[in-house]
Amino acid sequence: MRFIKLSVVLGVGLLAFLSLSDPSGVVVDKTGKIDGLINKTREFLQGEKFWGSQLKEANRQVAYWLEAPKNIIVRGYKLENAEDRDEYLKVRREEAKKNKQKWGRPKIMALKEIIEMLEQRTSEST
Repeated sequence: MRFIKLSVVLGVGLLAFLSLSDPSGVVVDKTGKIDGLINKTREFLQGEKFWGSQLKEANRQVAYWLEAPKNIIVRGYKLENAEDRDEYLKVRREEAKKNKQKWGRPKIMALKEIIEMLEQRTSEST
């Protein structure tokens, strides 16, 4: 009996967490496919709130990637010199390639496609 009560409490707690929390980033692709079981559960529980938060996060990331080269700060020193900034970006791109991360323009284009899909999805529901 104690196990059942504990299981119910944990289950209710997990559902409450998933219905109130947002993913830590953009978790959908341009086709609307959601990455991961936890995020699929969030979408099921939150509905339109989930899609709205994904749209907001995608827009935030695009703004960051568009402004990143202009606002680079390394150890508190703003890189205003174009040569320093270009060298820093070159090093970051190489690091990203080593780690197989998307960096710069491809990331922006992918996010814009996701934003377009999210805007269509949220406008269809209203």
